[in-house]
Amino acid sequence: LECASFKRDVAHLPDWHNPRVRIDDYTAGFIVGVFSIGCIISCLPPVSAHCINEWGRRSSIIIGSATFLAGSLLQVFAISIPMILAGRFISGLSIGLLSAVVSLYQSELAPPSLRGCLTSVYQLMITAGILLASLIDHKLVHLDDGWRW
Repeated sequence: LECASFKRDVAHLPDWHNPRVRIDDYTAGFIVGVFSIGCIISCLPPVSAHCINEWGRRSSIIIGSATFLAGSLLQVFAISIPMILAGRFISGLSIGLLSAVVSLYQSELAPPSLRGCLTSVYQLMITAGILLASLIDHKLVHLDDGWRW
C-alpha cells in the first residue's frame, strides 16, 4: 500500500510520488481486512462442509487452488480499488476453504504415525511462505510495478 506505483495505478492518488501521500486509513484497512473476511466466510462449517461433501476433498483442493489463482490474477491486473478488493476477497475465500480441506485431507491419507508430523510441516511451510513473501516484497516494493509481483 506504500508502493508509489500502487498509489498511482490502483488508488489513483494525484501526488502519488510523494512519500507523505497515503491511501486513507479506512481504505487501507479494508484492503487488508477483506482477505480475512473471505477466509472467515469460506471456512465456516456450513460453507466448507458443503464444498467438501459436494465436491469431495481432492476436488475441493483443486477448486480452492483455481479460485486462489483467479483472485491473484485479479490483484495483479487491478486498475482500481474495487478490483483489488474483489481479488483479495476471492483469494480469501480460497484460503479459508483450503485451510479447512487440506488438514482434513492430510489426516485422512496419512498413516497414523505421520499425522502429527505432516500437520506440523504443513504449518511450518505456511509460515515459511509468509516469510519468503515478505522478503520478496521488501525487494520489490520500491520497483516500478513491483507491487504486481
